[in-house]
Amino acid sequence: PRSTQSRSSAASDVYKRQVHGDFEEYVNSVKEALTTKAFLYSSTLEQRNQLEKLLTEAEAAIEKRFKWSQPYRRLRERISAVADPISALVKAHQLRAQTFNESLSKLLGDVEKLKRMEIEFAGHMHAKDVSETLSKLKETISWLKERIKVQSVRPLFERPIVTAEEIQAQMKIVDQAMTKLIGSAERHKKAKRSPKKSAKGIKGLDRIKHRVEHIYDPDNLEDDPNEILMLN
Repeated sequence: PRSTQSRSSAASDVYKRQVHGDFEEYVNSVKEALTTKAFLYSSTLEQRNQLEKLLTEAEAAIEKRFKWSQPYRRLRERISAVADPISALVKAHQLRAQTFNESLSKLLGDVEKLKRMEIEFAGHMHAKDVSETLSKLKETISWLKERIKVQSVRPLFERPIVTAEEIQAQMKIVDQAMTKLIGSAERHKKAKRSPKKSAKGIKGLDRIKHRVEHIYDPDNLEDDPNEILMLN
């Protein structure tokens, strides 16, 4: 029936327009990325030349308005093969910069926190534990600054020598050391308060023990038995 053919043709037209529109949108996004400094610094001249050539082909394909999706799909795969690794590098650099700033700020804050802890938990932290934790903090700060310094002179299109994951791994070690130190100090402080309550009990037991021994002391047999048995 003609109505069925008409509906099928309309659906086909919609699909073709969608495929064409999606491809055109993708090409424009790559063209826009190619103009950014991040994309420029994270790619080689050869990669950019490849992309420009592929984008020229893509624009020609858009003008032809192919009736099937295969030419668009093949072109998109070729563009992605060049553009995707560059995009991944850009994201890695951005994430590393963010992680570096956040980690350095936290490390400096931990140093100040450790100084405050020495006052708050005075007498409840071992000097050796504090010294080791402080050394770990300073070592991590030095490592972080040195790695970023070396990375800063390295071309961004080359494989990075320090990643956000490496920084996060170092921060995890520092966090564990800080958590261990705080936990130890709090337990030690709590343990020092506990004996005060038990001391009364111990003194009370000693007093009872003394009075019990007093009952069985042969020298005190003449004492009033009722008075002697009043242990409370």
